[in-house]
Amino acid sequence: MNLKKLLTSSLMTAAIAVSVPCFAQIAPENMVVGGLYIGQSYSDVMLIYDKPSGELKYPAGAGRVFSFVENGTEFNVRFINDKLAAVEVTEKNSLSTKAGIRIGSTLKDVKKAYGKPDEEHKMGNEYAMYYKHYTGENHTWILSFRVKDGKVCRIELDDIYG
Repeated sequence: MNLKKLLTSSLMTAAIAVSVPCFAQIAPENMVVGGLYIGQSYSDVMLIYDKPSGELKYPAGAGRVFSFVENGTEFNVRFINDKLAAVEVTEKNSLSTKAGIRIGSTLKDVKKAYGKPDEEHKMGNEYAMYYKHYTGENHTWILSFRVKDGKVCRIELDDIYG
């Protein structure tokens, strides 16, 4: 191969690499919280967790948000067109991710399970880590963990459009 072809090939490879999002690409089957995953139907979620405790008011277009409170477990789910778009797990909870991370797990546990996050932010006395999966359909799934005093205090799974 001559030098001109080699240079052209290298430049094209670099251009393609720059245009692809640089996400950790957690496999979609690992983006699960409490047995819930993005795109799951409303009826399937209700089979797992029975009926919600209530519906939260959100702005028009944000979907429908339901809260579940039972046996010391509290979490919220958001549906758009009857498909799961988000799960929010807060402090009173025993739900875990597929990798076994739950409220109270350590920062070290999260990094051992998921590796280096795609984004990290210090927010006051909390630390946030974001793991992303680009679906290729103009959607990015984000599994995020908030850590306070070295322990996970919040887990979120979101489908971000755009």
